[in-house]
Amino acid sequence: MSCWYLTIQVTKLSNGLLVASVENNASVSRVTVAAKAGARYEDGNQLGLTHFLRHLPVKHNYKFQEVIFLKGLQQLGSSFYCSNSREYMYYTVESLRTELDDALLFLEDVSVNPFINYWDIGALDSNLKFDLLCLENEPVARSLDSLHLAAYRNTLGRSLYMPDYMIGNFSSEQINEYTYKHYSPDNMAVIGIGVDHDELVSRAEEFDFSGSPPTSPDAPIQTGDRSKPTPPQKAVYKGGEIRIPTYTDQTVASVAVEGSSLCDKDLLAVQVLQNLISHHSSVKYGAETSKLNTAISKATNKPFHVRSFNMSYTDGGLFGFTACSRYDNIRNVLKAAFDQFVTLTKGGISEQEVSRAKTQLKADLFMSYENGGYVLDDLCEQVLCHEKITSPAEIAKKIDAVSVKEVEAVAKKIGSSKPSMSIIGNLSDAPYLDELYK
Repeated sequence: MSCWYLTIQVTKLSNGLLVASVENNASVSRVTVAAKAGARYEDGNQLGLTHFLRHLPVKHNYKFQEVIFLKGLQQLGSSFYCSNSREYMYYTVESLRTELDDALLFLEDVSVNPFINYWDIGALDSNLKFDLLCLENEPVARSLDSLHLAAYRNTLGRSLYMPDYMIGNFSSEQINEYTYKHYSPDNMAVIGIGVDHDELVSRAEEFDFSGSPPTSPDAPIQTGDRSKPTPPQKAVYKGGEIRIPTYTDQTVASVAVEGSSLCDKDLLAVQVLQNLISHHSSVKYGAETSKLNTAISKATNKPFHVRSFNMSYTDGGLFGFTACSRYDNIRNVLKAAFDQFVTLTKGGISEQEVSRAKTQLKADLFMSYENGGYVLDDLCEQVLCHEKITSPAEIAKKIDAVSVKEVEAVAKKIGSSKPSMSIIGNLSDAPYLDELYK
């Protein structure tokens, strides 16, 4: 792996906007503008609003109409995409380095002052409905999305998708007021890969945050300084169960307990524990020999799939597994997987197991950093959460420092947490959470 991360630089502008960059001397530059405006910031009357924002840039912007926006990027040979998580909204442009200045004009327009007119409000309904139809055919994604709701109810429990009953029920004022509230400079960051840091800082200083939403459909866009955003409501883990029956022979279940946050000192120990429990094979079509997979294989000879996960956020997290099998086998699979989790909380983890898990975690870390998209998302999270960036080499050293006692301690801590479960599919023989957690 190259040492491009040695060129990491972070600057905080006078208006609070964070600018970070990595110079890898590539001919293609990538720049992301990220805002703390993800689904967790929605209130009960705004469910799915960030799903709407994910499609908004290609339809209407503050300065450029749809045709001008798309044609302008095409003429530059640039690409643009928007994505979101439960905490952040991401706006990314990829362009030849020589065309980056012009591409940033379009990026600034859609990310700094996202805006929609009232007559365009229904133009994205078909996009939203298509996403929901796709979600219905992705039971694993649907299960994980519902798991957050079962575990956190609100805040981190907010879905990444708009409920079907909310489609067509948002006004342009609601959307514009949401973006005006959360898209302020001290709530955002600009991250670049393959760019000169000083040039990116200079360009970010020119970003115009003065636009504000109209007070009525016929009123012009107002201007003025944006106030500092209100801190988000703290995520509180509750635990619970959600069951969604569907007409199918398959059943998908996601089970989790409260995990570690991105600010938790035990974060790396928990990630080592995840690799110890279940790690995907690095060999194509290779068989998994993880503890979780082995335990389930002893309990059933029918087909199944299981994968552990560790999802961390600024003030919360989920640690658990997702299992898939036929409806008449899911009880055996879940019982064996749950028992394996309980066994690990009782200790007995060897030095050899921890050493192997740490090696796997470091390999995953460095291989992930070969993906430019992953690097951008990771740098955005680090900058917005910590206002600094820790290089993969430094993270690897911290992984090496994780001890067996630390892993056993977090295993016991996790084991004492109340579990949550989301289960989707044929539920005719699917166990309830209290049948697993005794």
